[in-house]
Amino acid sequence: MDRTRTAARRLLLGLLGIALILGGAWPATGRAPLAGRLPAWWPAPAADGTLLDRSALSGLRAHGWWTPAVVATGSLLTALLAFWLLGRLRVGGRAPVPLAVPGGVLRTRALEEALAARVAATDGVTRCRTSVRARRGHVRAGLRVWLAPQVPPDAVTEHLKKAVTEADRLLAPYPLDVRVRFTGRSHGMPRVR
Repeated sequence: MDRTRTAARRLLLGLLGIALILGGAWPATGRAPLAGRLPAWWPAPAADGTLLDRSALSGLRAHGWWTPAVVATGSLLTALLAFWLLGRLRVGGRAPVPLAVPGGVLRTRALEEALAARVAATDGVTRCRTSVRARRGHVRAGLRVWLAPQVPPDAVTEHLKKAVTEADRLLAPYPLDVRVRFTGRSHGMPRVR
């Protein structure tokens, strides 16, 4: 993944975390010991530390849709965040692959980078992205190969076979299942109006 995108995502997550911490701490600052120490620009919450007063909350509860909407929204957000967290952890997908050498282990990220660099060095290939998953005794690799204009997939398949054979030999005794997706670029002909 591009380092700029990674840095931007981490910065965005950090800013979101700071905003959530400040938002969560805001009601607590209405208490007397903390209220005197806050800067002048800090918005002061109500003295009782509640976000909604009792009359406004009872007005909302009077509507039949309020309670189911709050429960459904909370449940949906919890489920989405749980799926996002599991996707970030990549449970079972990023497990290192034990090699035939005693104590030898191969990180799937290293295999991804090596395969991508090897395929991208081929004449006629402009870019390559790989995804490697190791699960229960077998390894799956997905290759997305961007071809230069006017280059057919047949021109690069021999080099791809060599790279995949080397990776398969490295991973023995685990079988390597490879799926390749070719994407061709347009030759950039000008439009006629």
